[in-house]
Amino acid sequence: MIENYWQSRRWWVDRSAIDYPSNPSLEFVVRSVLADRAAECDRRLHDLSERSDLNWETVERIARFNQIVPPVYKGIAATCPDRVPKEVLSALRGRYRTNAVRNRYLVGELLEILEQFESRGIRAIPYKGAVLARAVYDDLDRRTFVDADLLVAKEDLAEAASTLTELGYRWFDAADERQPPLGPVIGGPLVPPLTDEWKFDGGDAVVEVGWQLHRPSAPIDLPFDDLWERSVSTSLSGDDVPSLSPIDRLLVLAHHGSRHQWARLKWICDFAEAVRAEDRLPWHAVVKRAKAAGIERRLRIALGLSMVLFDCPKRPVARRIAVDDDRAVALVGKILDRYWTDPLGDPGAAATYLFDVCSTDSIDDALVAATGLLRPTLAEYRRVPLPRTLYPLYYLVRPLRLLGREITSTSEHR
Repeated sequence: MIENYWQSRRWWVDRSAIDYPSNPSLEFVVRSVLADRAAECDRRLHDLSERSDLNWETVERIARFNQIVPPVYKGIAATCPDRVPKEVLSALRGRYRTNAVRNRYLVGELLEILEQFESRGIRAIPYKGAVLARAVYDDLDRRTFVDADLLVAKEDLAEAASTLTELGYRWFDAADERQPPLGPVIGGPLVPPLTDEWKFDGGDAVVEVGWQLHRPSAPIDLPFDDLWERSVSTSLSGDDVPSLSPIDRLLVLAHHGSRHQWARLKWICDFAEAVRAEDRLPWHAVVKRAKAAGIERRLRIALGLSMVLFDCPKRPVARRIAVDDDRAVALVGKILDRYWTDPLGDPGAAATYLFDVCSTDSIDDALVAATGLLRPTLAEYRRVPLPRTLYPLYYLVRPLRLLGREITSTSEHR
């Protein structure tokens, strides 16, 4: 399995071809993402398509579950459409086109929101979704996204929420009139904020507005003002909009993927494409900023995953960064083992929280991550709405909810 390859990790630094354990369906999906960029993937797809143990239904399911239908379809269409059963190719094409139409609609919604924010002096940075698709894929149709994620200054959060409400968006929990919408955000006695973002539903579009990237169980030191100061412009439908700088983008993607134990290939693909889009990144500066932000190990994990699965980065200096941390290497191996064993499975809540702790940079950060597991969140409020004066009771509700979720998850996998 993959540990045998990864144990000789120094060998990977200058290695251009990747050997996969035997999972032809997963390999076909991964190679398809790269097919229109690497001739060896084109040849390998032809070889894989002739294997008797390749399951075409599983290929489609892996692409859908891991939210990478657009790059998989584009790769297949560019290299070997005649090798794929017509019904599978048709299903992928249909999802690709539906996603393209939705993406364009979401771009229009995002541009309208940003225009309104700017007119009111609200600083906002879109950091995933359409901006990420344009900045790193250079193709809105090549990435799946279903919402708009915006960072704003904390002092602008209330005004941003008011603006979205005027545009017809509705806070997800506004129907609960026992508690004003601000309550779950600001927390209560002895309880930190139950969430650091607001989620708005516009009917056909969802917008998430937050003021920080920090989570109690996954610390990251990237203040909004610093991100804004380093932000760059990205063109969307002819309009220039703010976006994260290339280095900040990498750190945010590395942090986000690690928070979720890289449970979708989409997040690894995003990181690989972000690296590929900035071929001459100053890698020592990237590591330095990651270390300052408290996510150096998570950056190394992201580099290791993108290197093994998507053969990126190419530069030896970046590859060495990926293998210079034994714990990061071990965690990459565990994630890859999960993919080759079950590319359609979720790691589960307990494993994800354990990964949060293990992927931190220091003992102090590990303790913060471990204790963060017990901090109440908006999920507890949704289950048991309480007035702010009783928020401390959520310290009792949360372990019960997590226990119930783990029992349910275990039962479903039996």
